[in-house]
Amino acid sequence: MPRVIDFLDEFIEELEYDLLKGEEKYRNTWLERDRENQVERILDTHETYYNNWLKRGGNYPWVSVAGNALIAWIRDTYPELSEEW
Repeated sequence: MPRVIDFLDEFIEELEYDLLKGEEKYRNTWLERDRENQVERILDTHETYYNNWLKRGGNYPWVSVAGNALIAWIRDTYPELSEEW
């Protein structure tokens, strides 16, 4: 029986690809935003994902959701990063 962790390597590869694409497009702007209101910003982004999914169908952008979660986790875990930037 497959386990969730069995899919982790493939997911990480897709996440890394998505993050690198985002880095090319947005550079390090994620460091410019602080932790304040990050939940609201992420929920707004997810509302956009959801509305686009409703209109277009297809697969939901779970890798992008995970990328947003990773950025929020980094901001929460390493708050000094935004202070240094």
